[in-house]
Amino acid sequence: LTERVLKGSMAFFDTTPSGRILNRFSRDTDMVDTQVANLMENYLAIGGYLLGMLVVICVLLPWFCVPFLPIVAAYKLTEKYVTPAARELQRLDATARSPMTSHLSETLQGLSTIRTFAMEAPFRRRALEYLDQNLRPQMLGMEVRRWLDVRLELVNLLVQFFTALFLVLARDSISPSFAGLALTKAMGVGAILSFLVMMKTQLETSMNAVERIHEYSHQVDIEHHTVAPHREEVGASWPTCGAISVQAFSMRYR
Repeated sequence: LTERVLKGSMAFFDTTPSGRILNRFSRDTDMVDTQVANLMENYLAIGGYLLGMLVVICVLLPWFCVPFLPIVAAYKLTEKYVTPAARELQRLDATARSPMTSHLSETLQGLSTIRTFAMEAPFRRRALEYLDQNLRPQMLGMEVRRWLDVRLELVNLLVQFFTALFLVLARDSISPSFAGLALTKAMGVGAILSFLVMMKTQLETSMNAVERIHEYSHQVDIEHHTVAPHREEVGASWPTCGAISVQAFSMRYR
């Protein structure tokens, strides 16, 4: 990433805000180095723990496998519905943060000039506008998480309801200790499934940072490396005159 950006063309730096580049080296890099690895580890660990709990419940209550498949389908539908929205909101959050970062760095660099021309109010107003634009996707992201919590909690209640129902129907064939164990595991399954869906959603939204770093690591145009042609050594008396001659010369930028 650093090598590619340092070799970037002048057109890239002219058309790319500095805040967008800083985000790649700060927030996106930190997310890839810390959050993505931790989310992946938690997701795999929770998945293994959930599998063990389901095996215990299905062994104690074989009839629980019947309503369990529709419940899993409800979880998958909820995840499929909310994950694209959360992913796009994360991308909008990262995009809206770049102008705010650029404006802050430019304001700090030109603070003396801003005070000289009494432009504090316009810069303050623009900073608040950038802040509002950055907070909008964050607030919507919080609403998406609350929406997900409510739906997952409703599905959790279905898991507990069917477990209790089958325990009542099988009260003559199952001991009270096993019934308590199954009910305890069922109550834990709902919470673990909700946490698993949230982990998967956060993991997929965090992959935006990987996508953004990959873009700057492979798709940034670099300047062509040119080597000056070999020229003969000039004498010690060169130059003998100060004339400059330009013939058939053309130049174009971008």
